[in-house]
Amino acid sequence: MEFIKAVSPKINPNAAFDLLRDSRINALIRLLTQKGILSQQEVETAEKAELEKVAGSIQKMPPLPSNQPPTQNKA
Repeated sequence: MEFIKAVSPKINPNAAFDLLRDSRINALIRLLTQKGILSQQEVETAEKAELEKVAGSIQKMPPLPSNQPPTQNKA
């Protein structure tokens, strides 16, 4: 995509893809609200519910393994 080519020299590829995704979502929300399909409040309510659902799923996951070597008991 042109966007990725244009911004990749200034930011890393992961950030470029994140910005591409965010821009596409923002454009869709703007179109839906401008056309009166959804209100801004409906968008915010749905977003809050989705974030709570994702956060709940992540909180149920086991903790990440530590990169630190295990501590040894000194007797």
